[in-house]
Amino acid sequence: MNPELVEQLKEKLPEKFHPWADKYLPALAGMAEEELVEWVHLLAKGDVYLAYKQLLDKLPSGQLEVEGQEILSAWQDANIENARKIDLQKKALYAILGVLLEMAIAGGLL
Repeated sequence: MNPELVEQLKEKLPEKFHPWADKYLPALAGMAEEELVEWVHLLAKGDVYLAYKQLLDKLPSGQLEVEGQEILSAWQDANIENARKIDLQKKALYAILGVLLEMAIAGGLL
């Protein structure tokens, strides 16, 4: 990874993103083209948890930072809770649809 290239890329970003660039741009700039495309596809699919983990794994230290581990853990917990809520919403919807179907059958609509 060329530090001058990283600095050139950083300068193209708005000033408010420079602290982010200092931390993560070396990892992104160090990815091979195919690897970077796969990483962007993860983001596009909404698999942000895995994409963030891969980015942290690419940091010069090569290991997840404590901050990253805490974020990833909280993110995963939130995803599990959201999945539980969605499952509950589906069950409620199916119950309501079942009642409506029974009413339609009983009323001779079907």
